[in-house]
Amino acid sequence: MRIWWLNLLPSGGAPLEPNETHAGRAQNFCRERSVLGMGWSVKPKEGEVLSWDDYCARREERREELRQVRESFDGGGNVNRWKEEVGIGDLVWTKAEGDLFWLARITGDWHYDSSAEAERVDIVNQRPAMIVEIGHLDDVPSRVAKAWGHTLEERGEVNLPSKMNEVAETAARHPDLLPENLADYCALWQPLRGTGSK
Repeated sequence: MRIWWLNLLPSGGAPLEPNETHAGRAQNFCRERSVLGMGWSVKPKEGEVLSWDDYCARREERREELRQVRESFDGGGNVNRWKEEVGIGDLVWTKAEGDLFWLARITGDWHYDSSAEAERVDIVNQRPAMIVEIGHLDDVPSRVAKAWGHTLEERGEVNLPSKMNEVAETAARHPDLLPENLADYCALWQPLRGTGSK
């Protein structure tokens, strides 16, 4: 099992409504649908299902268009890592608005969401995920708290048995955070049946 940091701060998508932020609407979208993701949209028809090969071909067309505008533009590498390197069962930390940190467990494979809403919030390259709100800076490991800036970055590997103590300690230290989510939080550390690394 690997641990990742995902910077859930897209800057694309539709223009903002009053009192709306890119991050806030993306995070609401992810929470409501139990997904994490990133942008790098292409232009399929709404509801069209893209295979990875179809997506890559269309992304390359878009990349060439963008290179004509900005010669040094490359992009897309994070989407490749999101699909190829982040595994089912891996843990992903991210920071939500209000300085809240989420911990999620990836529960499924990459898919491209061509819906108008996914395009609007710029979260089209998605992975299903179980998401739990953990808390603020004092509630997360220091190396997670410092992991700002990169879109997607590996933060290390985890040994499950040693981490079970951290679950119990977190529950004891922050009872106000966990009663509603305690079962989900503990489940993050359990192997998913039939998927990923055990």
